[in-house]
Amino acid sequence: MDTDDDEQMIEWVSNELYEYLLKNPKWMKETYGHLKDGDKIPKDICNLMRRVVWSFICKTPDHRMSLNHFSKPTLKPYVPVFKGAFRHSQPEKN
Repeated sequence: MDTDDDEQMIEWVSNELYEYLLKNPKWMKETYGHLKDGDKIPKDICNLMRRVVWSFICKTPDHRMSLNHFSKPTLKPYVPVFKGAFRHSQPEKN
């Protein structure tokens, strides 16, 4: 990510994505609950994550800029968002 626009868009998408994921804890558990720390994310789950991320990229305030900069988005900046939201959505263990 070389430009301020890219960084701003990643920040916007990350914030919106995190909020969305926290509102859907049951879906998060069904989708990611079987994964353990350090597990490689299976291709089908990666594809699902890409679709979710893409849906937020398409909703960015400057949609045209988003599509220009993210014609093929990478999951790398968003994986921590998914992991953080999943951990946050799980009940506390005593």
